[in-house]
Amino acid sequence: MLIHYSSNDNLENLLKENKNVVIDFYADWCGPCKMLSPLIEDASKDFADVTFIKINVDHFRNEAMQYRVNSIPSLFYVKNGIVVDSSLGFMPYNMLKEKISKLVK
Repeated sequence: MLIHYSSNDNLENLLKENKNVVIDFYADWCGPCKMLSPLIEDASKDFADVTFIKINVDHFRNEAMQYRVNSIPSLFYVKNGIVVDSSLGFMPYNMLKEKISKLVK
């Protein structure tokens, strides 16, 4: 499932309701974010048991500050509400799949 985070969402609740989550902090103006975005969409189709949450740092600064996002794209891999891994910048799809596979084990 892919969620484009909005003001109607509550990040804490989303993390409680979903066992495996990948949070993608991005911005519309960010080149590497634009390159990663279709890979995130593909991964959301390939990993049905993972919830993907895309959060725009320009619109949701508090959430970005909560995760200490200093660079984008920033991905956080969350299992049972706990961040178990993170990555910065663009990565090829095979590397993204590897990270997500570790999350769902």
